Amino acid sequence: MKHIDWKNKNWAPYTIATCSAVVLYFLLNNIGWLFKGLGIFVNVLKPVLIGVILAYIVNPLVTLVEKYPLKFIRNRRLARNIAVALGLIIVIIPFIALMIVLIPQVVTSIIDFINNIPTYEVNIRNFINSFSSNDHKFNINIDKIDEAFNKGGEIIRSYISKKGSNESGDFSQTAANVGSSISNWAIGFLISIYILADKVRIKSIGKKLVGKIWHDEKYDRAVVILRKCNKILIKFMVCELIDALIVGISNYIFMIILGMHYSILISAVVGITNLAPTFGPIIGGVIGGFILVLDNPWNALWFIIFTIILQTIDGYIIKPKMYGGTLGVPSIWILISIVVGGRAFGIPGIILGIPVAAIISYILNEVIFEKKNDNL
Repeated sequence: MKHIDWKNKNWAPYTIATCSAVVLYFLLNNIGWLFKGLGIFVNVLKPVLIGVILAYIVNPLVTLVEKYPLKFIRNRRLARNIAVALGLIIVIIPFIALMIVLIPQVVTSIIDFINNIPTYEVNIRNFINSFSSNDHKFNINIDKIDEAFNKGGEIIRSYISKKGSNESGDFSQTAANVGSSISNWAIGFLISIYILADKVRIKSIGKKLVGKIWHDEKYDRAVVILRKCNKILIKFMVCELIDALIVGISNYIFMIILGMHYSILISAVVGITNLAPTFGPIIGGVIGGFILVLDNPWNALWFIIFTIILQTIDGYIIKPKMYGGTLGVPSIWILISIVVGGRAFGIPGIILGIPVAAIISYILNEVIFEKKNDNL
């Protein structure tokens, strides 16, 4: 049978372009269903993904323990199993201890905040009334501010009463979600143990697969690229955790010095939201400012000023020093990766948007563009 080289035919480029346009139109026209299906797929594989992520995070620590403290054990399989156990213990125990200390105080702060809402309403009203005698000097319409405040108070009270009336249904739904989450994390934890204990075999299989796809120089180049991507991802996760701790602790110290209420609750919110790039610090500042403005508007003002200063220092000094030039990604890439990652994977997608964009940018520059330049 005669072989037809269709790639050199005149109609081939036009046909490929037309088919690509049709596929792209179909995907864009059904983007909602695409993200929905992707979300269902991720939800089904959630325990596996949790296990892989846990194993990936703990693996550097396991490697370090196996290489140095346990190097005297000749049976490397036994040494690896011990290193896995020690690595997981080193990671989990501080996390559990932190949760034991943090969660009760956060819950207490939330309960106090809800119980004191009537008091906060009086404080805000008194604060507004204190400007009533000077409103003509600043051209401020106190009546409109008071009306907006009354509407806001009605919305909050209506929301709380609605939540109270639906407490049984919300409790059962919350219990089901918590149970599902615990089950996913328990299964993921077990999967991570198996992955870490059998990582040599998994790594060997991965090398064989890469070797089958690329040979000789391409294989060596692929290994270099994968190591670089791994370095980018690990550096980003470590730096983000350290940065979140710095921001959260700095915020806590500031609030303690000024004697502000809900210091642990707000600092925890600020530290956690700081993990999300771009929009996270803004959300944390808005939530903290909203909580404080109900308690003491002047404290809210000082908190917002401190948050702006802290985020400026963090964005222009702390993060550049930690990241260096590893994550040099254009702003448009960051925005697109955050939007797409958030729509497809939720909060984890938002948090990992920047390193994924950095990896894609690195692959494009090192593989596609460099290869194209080599052929010129």
